[in-house]
Amino acid sequence: PTEATFGGGALPGEVLASFGIALAHSKPDALAAALRTGHPAVVGRIEAGRLVLDLRTVEPERDDELDGAVRVAVAGSVRGNSRPVRATLEP
Repeated sequence: PTEATFGGGALPGEVLASFGIALAHSKPDALAAALRTGHPAVVGRIEAGRLVLDLRTVEPERDDELDGAVRVAVAGSVRGNSRPVRATLEP
């Protein structure tokens, strides 16, 4: 379980219970950058040295696409690749 923070204006910092995955990586900032610049773009947050991906807004039918994006980003960050990464979901 995780907590997602949302809101602004009248509801700054509201917290919503959620679920996510925490990715341990030697360079979580590099992994986060690879995911943000990939296709599809994936945005996470770093907590306690791990990259956390909140699954609250990921539709179940896109789980494989997210898995592919993470695998490509991890492979690219291990090689030191700073170029954008691309993941595609095969039908």
